Amino acid sequence: MRSSSLTWQRLLVILSLIPSCLLAQSTAIGTCWRGNDTCHFIILTEFGGYSDGITTDLGTLVNLSPKDALGLSLHFSTLGDAFQPSFGPMLRYRRWLGHRESIDFGLGLPILKDPSFAPSVYGLVKWNPTYWFGLSLRPEIRREPGKRKFRMSAGAEVGSKPGVVITLIVGALVGIWAASSPGVSIE
Repeated sequence: MRSSSLTWQRLLVILSLIPSCLLAQSTAIGTCWRGNDTCHFIILTEFGGYSDGITTDLGTLVNLSPKDALGLSLHFSTLGDAFQPSFGPMLRYRRWLGHRESIDFGLGLPILKDPSFAPSVYGLVKWNPTYWFGLSLRPEIRREPGKRKFRMSAGAEVGSKPGVVITLIVGALVGIWAASSPGVSIE
């Protein structure tokens, strides 16, 4: 029998290594914390506050052209009525509107599942007027017993170095909470 506590400890160790890897990569040529259309690699460290929970995304984007960037992030969310966690990869697309202004789109699937609450698919639509702040919508389709439910969360997100500081602080607190939650498993 797998212990959910041990599973959560492994997940937290993996998640705790991500910021260190990102910090080590920030010295590479063409890598930026402050996302703009001139960087080759952009480090994503975003924390969002919403009326029904919090989110965090850690990942990278690659500028494919002066107007387009594509990447992948790991998304953690506690959005929703029951404050149930959701964790998984999210494919990200960024369209540059100016040197630092952009619109982000994302689509992801959870790998952390509580069958009665985990979203089947979640998304992101975000306007970033600057590199460290954005206003966002997080649509998701949740599986509930016998039906699917659409929900939309609106909020604000901070990124860059402020995003990683808030993510680490809140992530540690959420990780402690999640490790003590019964009945949540990674499949």
